[in-house]
Amino acid sequence: MACIMNIYMRIWRLYRNELAKFVRQRFPWLAVFLVALAAFLIAHNIDSMMTAMDLTGYRVLILGATLGCSSFIPMLVIIFGSTLVASEVAAGTTRLALARPVTRFEFMTAKVMIGLTFAMMLMAAYFATIVLATPEQFAYEAVVDEGEVLASQSRLIGALAIAFLGTLFQLTAALAYGMMMSVLARGLINAIGAAIGIFIGVDVFKHVLQIPVPGAGEYDLAPMIFTSYMTDFLKTAQDIALGLDTVWFERQGAAWTSIENPGIAAILIPALSCIVFWGVAYGIFLRRDLHE
Repeated sequence: MACIMNIYMRIWRLYRNELAKFVRQRFPWLAVFLVALAAFLIAHNIDSMMTAMDLTGYRVLILGATLGCSSFIPMLVIIFGSTLVASEVAAGTTRLALARPVTRFEFMTAKVMIGLTFAMMLMAAYFATIVLATPEQFAYEAVVDEGEVLASQSRLIGALAIAFLGTLFQLTAALAYGMMMSVLARGLINAIGAAIGIFIGVDVFKHVLQIPVPGAGEYDLAPMIFTSYMTDFLKTAQDIALGLDTVWFERQGAAWTSIENPGIAAILIPALSCIVFWGVAYGIFLRRDLHE
């Protein structure tokens, strides 16, 4: 137990050091500014994209979040993740950090924690800006139809909370992917370029590519890619904001234990992606010769 506490304390000290560097960097604050600006513009122009009479404050928030979380927010998380290790290696500070009584596992774990902090900060800034910038005519109120409450305030707030946490979980897979590329690539620019290039390429072609499986035919690539589920939680929250009688993980004819179940896939695929990406990142970094 004492050994575990010592590891925890060392990781916590490393995280605080990472946080001190984080607040001095330009990119995180530039990313927050861009995310807040995008949220402001989306909130003020959402009525021109959708039918205004069908909009409420909750729908504006969820629609705006869907636009951001399906495009530029994952990209920013990937870029930041791809710099976490590569920037240290490029600057030659990795060997200095590990010269102290710090293990490579603890060093990587602190990087994961600061990456999660960045993702949470982007999500919080985006959601908060949309709430503050939502035009007054779109009230945050319960969904009522002819006197019948279809979705109460408590249900709508709960749906937003679940959607926020679920989408943050999806972004964790994007962070893990970025960190894997940060470890694999040689050099900071190579890490960022490879991470973004592969991400865009796979995301563009995932709907047309198929994977041949011996004896089982061909399977579409899209259901196996974590980005396919980036806005699933928000889509369910949108249905609730419309007053539909929906549930979070609808079976749609598939067994609960089946990967074909949309609800299971939205959790399992990002979780497996995190395990694979971070497994590769940790495995390579723990064995890498830092004197190369």
